[in-house]
Amino acid sequence: MARARANRTIVAWGLAIGLATAASSAGVFCVLHAVAGGDWNGVAVWVDAIVTGVMVGSGTKPLRDLINRAQNGPPAA
Repeated sequence: MARARANRTIVAWGLAIGLATAASSAGVFCVLHAVAGGDWNGVAVWVDAIVTGVMVGSGTKPLRDLINRAQNGPPAA
């Protein structure tokens, strides 16, 4: 039962990322280009669309955890 629940979670996460990536590509909404400015050419648009899709599809918790780790440094062992 636990394995089925874990598999369902992974499939749902993958679908959410796929839909978010497709929507960001179709709407030409790219987070990195929006933050850096329209004339920035640091990464390709398709890479930015994937990054945007992962950010939107994953939700806020993983992104918040990543920001906290970046601010606080690695956890103590």
